[in-house]
Amino acid sequence: MSQPAVSEALGRLRIQFGDELLVRSGRKMVITPFAEGLTGSLDKILSGIELLTGFQRADKLADIEQKLVIATADSALVAIGVRLINYLSEYLPRVRVQFIDLQNFDQSQLKSGEVDFAIAPSFIIDDETLNNIPLYREDFVCISRARHPKMRAGMTLEELNAISKVGFGSDPKKGSLRVQGPPGWEEQLLISQMTLLPYLVENSESIALIQRHIATKFKSKMNIEVHEIEGLNWKVDVHAFWGNIHENSYIHAWVRERLRDMLDNNSEIELIHANKI
Repeated sequence: MSQPAVSEALGRLRIQFGDELLVRSGRKMVITPFAEGLTGSLDKILSGIELLTGFQRADKLADIEQKLVIATADSALVAIGVRLINYLSEYLPRVRVQFIDLQNFDQSQLKSGEVDFAIAPSFIIDDETLNNIPLYREDFVCISRARHPKMRAGMTLEELNAISKVGFGSDPKKGSLRVQGPPGWEEQLLISQMTLLPYLVENSESIALIQRHIATKFKSKMNIEVHEIEGLNWKVDVHAFWGNIHENSYIHAWVRERLRDMLDNNSEIELIHANKI
């Protein structure tokens, strides 16, 4: 738009809202407090327009070149990784995705746009200014090597606590994150990757707590057994988070709308929705 056209449009908006909207401050033009208060609503309106007109660009998805950075844990990759690869190959062949570990991630990276999405337990990201949608709910079971000499049905907690254990524990420098076992459950060895637990268990006398969907997947490929633990009722809701800087991005909206579809076709994964939190 030309300068006169911009001035004319601004004049009409000032009359409409009864506010100057844009004022001079020294050598710069700055928005007024009233105009700043409008930005949140405008973002939502623009996002809606973007989504409504997005179908016109659906046939151009294959031409989009972009890099997405997703912060998540290896357990979420088990749930979403394979179908994400298939979606990218079919619909977004020129979009590249880089996964980074949650332990090497800071929430401010979502606000700045350095990280596009974080897929994480809802309780570890506490910034209420970030957008999020619930994806799935995890519960936990115990795994042991097949034919473990000390494991049997109906074991008491005291008997279980006498067995050596390995478990997941995040880097304490980044804020400790542990699976909450029943009273007295203490791991002798902690590792920072959940998906290595089945390997350690299969080749030792130790047992471990792990997400049910991971245990189910690895049981079909490894010599491990899955055990229900009485009193183990810890559940974790996994959400996708992103910053306002990406709210109006067509490619982001496209990915967000399909995240649940990308979840592994696994009956052990419980999908959750906004009204089930």
